[in-house]
Amino acid sequence: MGFPILAGLVALLLHVVSGPDRLAAITPLSIEIRQKVWKVGLVWGFGHFLKVLIRLLVGYYQ
Repeated sequence: MGFPILAGLVALLLHVVSGPDRLAAITPLSIEIRQKVWKVGLVWGFGHFLKVLIRLLVGYYQ
């Protein structure tokens, strides 16, 4: 695995788990859906992870 991919994956993981925008996005969802909050966060985080990963791969292979 090349350094750009590794650096991109590290940046991706840091982006997914940090930042106040994560709380702003998850809080209304967890109140509205009324499921276990960790499930809402997990599904939302996985979707966000996939979106950023696809962008990383498309940018790398252009």
